[in-house]
Amino acid sequence: MYQQREAPRTTDPVGLWEPEIKRADDTVIEFVPSDADEYVVLDEIIGDQVRLAFTAWPSVDEEGRLRFAESGSEPLPVDREELRGSLDRLREIERQLVRPLRIGDVFLVRGMTPDPEEWERLLDITGAARRAASRAGVRAVAQPVEGTAITVRIEDAGIAEDVPVPSWRRPPEPPGAAPPPRPPAEPTPGSVSSAAV
Repeated sequence: MYQQREAPRTTDPVGLWEPEIKRADDTVIEFVPSDADEYVVLDEIIGDQVRLAFTAWPSVDEEGRLRFAESGSEPLPVDREELRGSLDRLREIERQLVRPLRIGDVFLVRGMTPDPEEWERLLDITGAARRAASRAGVRAVAQPVEGTAITVRIEDAGIAEDVPVPSWRRPPEPPGAAPPPRPPAEPTPGSVSSAAV
């Protein structure tokens, strides 16, 4: 019997990223992202200067992966105290946690200009951005490597054939087949209370 395969998922964008952003009291901030919004990362702190890396607000694909349309703009140097003052003021307006600057902080900025005092809106999305990056890292590690395959010998109706099968779709072991036994663990040098002894 033949079975219809599931349609492959696409990596094409399906809309703008809408992360859940919370206030200091754990309530959710309502916002609708715009194509004009910027994704801003605090890239570097050197003395009294801060460097901000920024790009257009990302979209997401069917799997929820972030998709950035461009590589980003030239990093923007900003005075550290001026940025901190603007961030504190804008965080207070949104009732978000006011905290010190940290490398890796991520913000949604509406009305991006070289002067942070002129920004229309700022949302601290550091937590949501780190979760998205973590999921992307796990997906990258879990993805199959091109060309990795095993060969399975299929014998059916008197016909034997070797078929390559991608290693991440390894067929189940036949009933009754036991995996090879694991060799005994080697004791670790040192303590006699080692679990491997």
